[in-house]
Amino acid sequence: MFAVTDSYLSANRPAVVAFVKAMAEATRAARDDPQGLADSFLKANADLDAALVPSSFDEAAPRWEVSPYPEDWAQTIMAASPDPKVRSVPLADFLDASLVAEAGAVAARVVA
Repeated sequence: MFAVTDSYLSANRPAVVAFVKAMAEATRAARDDPQGLADSFLKANADLDAALVPSSFDEAAPRWEVSPYPEDWAQTIMAASPDPKVRSVPLADFLDASLVAEAGAVAARVVA
C-alpha cells in the first residue's frame, strides 16, 4: 500500500500516476517472468542468498495477481478489523482510485 497527502498529490500528480503505472507494470512483469525478477533482484542485492530469492518470490507470487484498485483490498482489510469504527468508515473518505484509471490500461487490471 502506498499513501500520499492531498497536498503532495496536488503538487505531484503526474509523478504519482507514473508511479502507479510503474508498479502495475512491475507486478505484471514479476508475474510473467518470476525468474527474470529474481535475477534482477539478485543483481541489485548481491549480498542476498541466491538460493532463497526465487523461493521467496514463488511464495509471494499468488499475491501479485491482485487488483490495483484500492477498494478491492481495503474493504477486505477493514472488514477484518475488530473495531466497528474501522469497518464503518466510507472508503471515499480516504481512497482515490482515479490514480489507477489515469495510469491507463496497463494498471486497469494486473490480472488481465
